[in-house]
Amino acid sequence: MNFFFAIDEEACRISGVFAVRDFNFFPEQLDEKYHANSTNPIVPWSRFAIHLSDLATAKKPELHDGKAVDLWFAGVLPDYRSNGIMNNLVKAILPLTRKSGYKYATTVAMHSYTSKVASDHDFLLLCEADSTKRLWSGKPTCSIKDSPLALCKFWVKNLQNNIYISIV
Repeated sequence: MNFFFAIDEEACRISGVFAVRDFNFFPEQLDEKYHANSTNPIVPWSRFAIHLSDLATAKKPELHDGKAVDLWFAGVLPDYRSNGIMNNLVKAILPLTRKSGYKYATTVAMHSYTSKVASDHDFLLLCEADSTKRLWSGKPTCSIKDSPLALCKFWVKNLQNNIYISIV
């Protein structure tokens, strides 16, 4: 797993981060910590992401051939949002992953903003699932139908189809 950081050099602080992993790599510690019986509030979302990944690989089994990289977790601090930080991180990551031999880049968009970033970078929508219909302990993963978290999407990009110019 690799981490990419956006740094505010003037303020000497991290403004954004992106965790990138091989699609087939899932740390055992995560499975132990966020097991199905856990009361941790992130568990329903992590299990929902796994469900979405399973739907995607059913449609595109070659993602399990060791040639896919997952743009796994991303975040930008609130006071740095709307400054293009996530877009710049993606621009930096894609050519590096291609150069590392990956054929595909994937991401699970648990928020509408992430879907916009994926779409802006020519990822293709492979599948989607409504989190208000996915039950966890008898309750929907997301209970607000109009929430930007309601419709989660799995995006994939063929890295062999584009030439990237690194900004790093």
